[in-house]
Amino acid sequence: MEANLTAVQNGDVYPAAPHIQGLISTLFGMEAAAEQLYPDTFTDELFDREQLTALTTTET
Repeated sequence: MEANLTAVQNGDVYPAAPHIQGLISTLFGMEAAAEQLYPDTFTDELFDREQLTALTTTET
């Protein structure tokens, strides 16, 4: 089966976690995609890991 999508034909498709895995997986997936697509622009972390840890470990 031949791909009709330009992105597929150009090899510009990148694997990512399914959306059902949640916000945290999405953050890491977006960061990985940004680093792969724009390695000269995105060289550092895109979100604060310490802040994420604080948000996800806070008791309610």
